[in-house]
Amino acid sequence: MKAKLFAIRPLRTMDQRWLPGSDVTARRISDMYYTVKDSWKAAGGFQPIVPDGEVTTTETTTTGTGDDATTTTTTTVRTGAHFQDFGEIESIHWFSQQGGLRQFLVFESNHNSEGLKFHFFDGSDSGNKWSTFVDGKSTTMESRIEITTPHIRTQSVAWNGLLYLVNGRDTPMVFNGRYVERAGFDGPPGNPSGSATREACTLTRGLGLGRTGTESEFDADDPRLLFGYRYRVSFVNERGQESPLSPACNTVIGKQSANEDGTNNIVKNDKPTDGDQYRWRKFVSLAIPTGGDTVVARRIYRTVNILNTNGDPASLAVSERFYFLEEIQDNRTTTYVDGVPDGLLGPEVDPLDFGAFPQGAHLIASHQNRIFIASSDGDVRYSAPLQPEVFPVDNLFTFGDDDGGAVMGLYPSRGALWVLKRRGIHYISQRSDGSFSSAVYTRDVGCCAPDSIVEIPNLGVIFLSDGGVYLLKGALSGSGETSGLTKLSDAIPDEFKRINRSAAVQAVGTWCPQDSEYWLSVPIDGSDKNNHVFVFHREVGGWSFRENYPVSCAVVSSDHRRYFFFGSNDTTSNPGVHVYSHGWSTKGSHSISPMWESIDINFGGVFNAVNPKYVLVHTIGYGDNDIELKYRVNRHISDVEVAAKGQDQQNVEHRLGVYGTQKWGSTSAIWNEYVPVPVRFDVSTSSQPACRELRITLEAAGRQIEVLGFDLGLTAGAMVERLPINEVLLQTRR
Repeated sequence: MKAKLFAIRPLRTMDQRWLPGSDVTARRISDMYYTVKDSWKAAGGFQPIVPDGEVTTTETTTTGTGDDATTTTTTTVRTGAHFQDFGEIESIHWFSQQGGLRQFLVFESNHNSEGLKFHFFDGSDSGNKWSTFVDGKSTTMESRIEITTPHIRTQSVAWNGLLYLVNGRDTPMVFNGRYVERAGFDGPPGNPSGSATREACTLTRGLGLGRTGTESEFDADDPRLLFGYRYRVSFVNERGQESPLSPACNTVIGKQSANEDGTNNIVKNDKPTDGDQYRWRKFVSLAIPTGGDTVVARRIYRTVNILNTNGDPASLAVSERFYFLEEIQDNRTTTYVDGVPDGLLGPEVDPLDFGAFPQGAHLIASHQNRIFIASSDGDVRYSAPLQPEVFPVDNLFTFGDDDGGAVMGLYPSRGALWVLKRRGIHYISQRSDGSFSSAVYTRDVGCCAPDSIVEIPNLGVIFLSDGGVYLLKGALSGSGETSGLTKLSDAIPDEFKRINRSAAVQAVGTWCPQDSEYWLSVPIDGSDKNNHVFVFHREVGGWSFRENYPVSCAVVSSDHRRYFFFGSNDTTSNPGVHVYSHGWSTKGSHSISPMWESIDINFGGVFNAVNPKYVLVHTIGYGDNDIELKYRVNRHISDVEVAAKGQDQQNVEHRLGVYGTQKWGSTSAIWNEYVPVPVRFDVSTSSQPACRELRITLEAAGRQIEVLGFDLGLTAGAMVERLPINEVLLQTRR
């Protein structure tokens, strides 16, 4: 009987449900990516960039049995001029300066077992592979606290050519491309102290403290001669970020002199001849504190005269209002002499506009020209406008008053800052007057891994939850877009059940723009380290997976090249920082194993059977490597492997040389398009039960494979006899 063709195309992504939809035709896809030509092609590989040495893994081979057994061991060899033992890469970050002319890849690892430290790779310096963070004195930074159990890793945000780094345990840091400093200040300076100096004569009208007047207006005991001032000081770092104001010093009280008899150690020739507005005036000598290594300047604030004409404090309000007095542009001077009249003070300052950089910050994000910080207690603080290291005390949102768990993610998107808790999502938006407000988006779904949160262009924000992978699409109300939550992992429940939930906090999500893919690296099968990658293909809206990717952290460069870098947690076979590319032929020490496996194709129901004769695979010939085919009948526990080699069905009159075996053209090399080649595999299910469902698995002996679809050649089998219901009842009664 002549076989009929049953066409399976186009090929789509994974669906592991019992009765998958008709548009999804794969049960498993490994090491393959979806192309814009509507095909599935072998994915790329990765190789280390730090270190740049070669790695040979240890292998043990045993030959023979019993007493005759011989064991051969190959010792691990690590070579390369720049190879170092980096250990597991704790975190990885990217930022640039000068419009992208300088680019930095920053990574954190336990280098040579010296403790957890930061290193950076400067792409503009071709002669320097990597360097270790140093402070402003070129001293190597101290080791950071290292945690070996699953945890939230170091988070970062790039701001105006700077990289801010927090981890909730160590001092928050900022890297400027040359050295690192602590971010902001941990508190205010110490109290200043002052005293009124001796009387002095000035020839400058109005200079000095206290009230002005002529000699005839005051007498020696007039209380109007008394004055009192209070002072506060702040520190300033090299980025212009200011610390909280110090506590105010005690009131410094002084008294003017009404006489002009020359008894104040002033040379008589310097004594003014006209007493009108040229008076003996008092000054204040102020002792100001110095700061740490990051302090480059100090600012002094002062009240106006807080004493009234009776010599008593005017009011509490006057004594608490401070105005800018002076900036001391060094960190050495310890004494300042104040003689600035009240009318020459600068603007008033509000102490509540200042605040220390939060020490327990473990999440960080930028939004609306501010830095937002989240701590483990559920609080979210935000900085002053354009002041990323100054956190006013009132700039606070508290999300710790419910049972939603800790804040697990901060992500700016679609005009809002999304605050993702372990169970629940809030958002912070800016009002028209510049202030911020918060609202609840949902209390049912949350995030369990902060590094899994990524925005997919033209789709939405995707993240890993305890219940699966969710997509937050749309925007806030009033934007004209429909918002909502969509669960994306329903199609592959078997795969997501393998995730180790206790270690899922370190899952890593990354948008890979070169293939339009979202990579989600997770720990599976009881592992406490990420050892598996789920890949969401935006163009077809479905999943595949990749094995042997030890991704502990990942980042994509922000330049036009969009490189995908990741840090490895495999310190034995694939240590260091790696880059993913279609140009690599291996996954470090593992081979690339492309595989596309269909669902169990149903041919009309459980009472219909067919006889498969052959499979005609439509593929692209890239080289002299063969496609392998396996098939499974009726969801049997094991595959049936086709031993015979597939036969190309290309028209012999138009046969072209395949890439890698010969040149196209008789005299010179010319380019041509790759040609789709049908490859036939003869199959048989005669040794199996009646075939009602058939599963096809396509693999490649070599790396190159691209599949467009396949056809099944089959004949109709015998229909299983089905009796009418009334006939069945009649037989039962007999």
